[in-house]
Amino acid sequence: MKAQRRSPKEPVISALGGGHWKAARDGRLALQRCDACGQWVHYPSAVCDRCMSTELSWQDTAGRGTVESFSTVYRGFAAEFEQDLPYTVALVRLDEGVNLLTWLVGIEPDGAEIGMRVEVEFERISHEITLHRFHPAETGP
Repeated sequence: MKAQRRSPKEPVISALGGGHWKAARDGRLALQRCDACGQWVHYPSAVCDRCMSTELSWQDTAGRGTVESFSTVYRGFAAEFEQDLPYTVALVRLDEGVNLLTWLVGIEPDGAEIGMRVEVEFERISHEITLHRFHPAETGP
């Protein structure tokens, strides 16, 4: 039997990352946090990278952060992304201190800036997958 081709837009949900994807389907941005020392852990892991505890739980973040770096893509590398061109990929430092790779939305390609305050929104791309995206923050720090 031939394997079904998966869209590049649909990430594979691993056992470790299941909590993140479930929260996203519910419209929440959740990351692992160490119950022993309080360290936020991203990418999903079986142990805390600070204290090596295995006591990790999924906790909601505030969903706000600051653009640390970005790049606007004008040429699609796969057919699934052609309709999104141009799109801006960004590294966002969440207020919790964790860096998260994401897309910026609701902004023109030349409108992105380092230091820009952003907040999360969600894009459902299939029954199982909802992706986090960030748009410019309306107000506040």
